[in-house]
Amino acid sequence: MLGNEVTNLAKDPIQSYFEGAYVLAPQSPTFWMDQGDGNMTIDGSSMYSESLFALIDSYVQSNPDIDTDRIIIGGCSNGGYMTMRMVIDHPEYFAAAFPICEALYNDYVTDDDIQKIKHMPIWFTHAITDDLAEPQYITIPTYERLIEANALNVHFTLFDNVMDTSGLYFQKDGETPYEYYAHFVWIYTLNNEEMIDYDGLPVYANGEPVTIFEWLSLQTKQPSHYVPLTFIDIYGAVLVSLGAVGLIAAAVILAGKKKEVISDEN
Repeated sequence: MLGNEVTNLAKDPIQSYFEGAYVLAPQSPTFWMDQGDGNMTIDGSSMYSESLFALIDSYVQSNPDIDTDRIIIGGCSNGGYMTMRMVIDHPEYFAAAFPICEALYNDYVTDDDIQKIKHMPIWFTHAITDDLAEPQYITIPTYERLIEANALNVHFTLFDNVMDTSGLYFQKDGETPYEYYAHFVWIYTLNNEEMIDYDGLPVYANGEPVTIFEWLSLQTKQPSHYVPLTFIDIYGAVLVSLGAVGLIAAAVILAGKKKEVISDEN
């Protein structure tokens, strides 16, 4: 918790945006992406999915003054992975999410998952030079699929790299800001620094550019209107293409038979 500025969530000005907010910072006994045998998950699951949600819900139930229309979830790296796992598994529960350098590979996010979460306000952050959780296989395609699915309140800040902005740390020349490992993009997010959306423009709320936590504080739970994909939705295009191939094949066979008949008559 001390290593990635998550303590800022309990300090001003972030608390002032919410006029006071509870902060729950769960820690996994091993790591969130543990598939159950101490190894990294290979299918987008986690042995902690049920227990983490049970903890969150128990905490909410134990504090009746929590506004259940404004429960926000976020996390870094493994925590970003678990953020995605939680919103996909419980899309009606959370008001918004802020996955930071999340690690749920796009291959594990189904079309049905996209439909489940496209109603939810989400602000992704990642660095293009991150070689631990490579965004071209994770956040970029997932974000683009959400936009393609007409998600109306999803944002994505993609940094070139992660530079020190405190004015305290420099490279050897004494002038160039220190460059952190690109996976440490939470430095920007959890310090609530100004971030630009994927289209190169600021994120606006009420006509004014906002920081990520200003924006999050304005979000409330949205109806999902989620309708599970049917067999036809999922496989319709394949069936149509197979049908077309079948018709073509049948036409070719019939054409061949006609030639044979003509040949026989001759």
